[in-house]
Amino acid sequence: MADELELSLDPNGEEIKLRWSKDDEPPSKPLRLKIAHLRKKSRDVRDALTALNGYVCTNQKLEEEKDPGWQRYAGILKTLRQKGEALHAALLDEEDPRSQAFARHQRPATGGGTEGQLLRR
Repeated sequence: MADELELSLDPNGEEIKLRWSKDDEPPSKPLRLKIAHLRKKSRDVRDALTALNGYVCTNQKLEEEKDPGWQRYAGILKTLRQKGEALHAALLDEEDPRSQAFARHQRPATGGGTEGQLLRR
């Protein structure tokens, strides 16, 4: 399939090496990411997803009378978006040229439609 982005995550002590390749390109040089920081950020995302799941379990039909003005729902989605953005920022350091290269490769693959597909390993 064209425009496939393949990721490789390799543990390396207190870091994870993130490599990627697109189509048949050779793997990139690794980004070194701190495991503890990624665990914290991914745990925050999981906690936000758990809150969303809890909300749906208590309001399965998404009835506004159970959440006037959708305040609780909006708050949960806002938190999920913030935690997801924080995890994304932990993965991609805007000052690091390799992070910038990964971001350039990632955008077309995750742009939606038929542009491509992100693969995870």
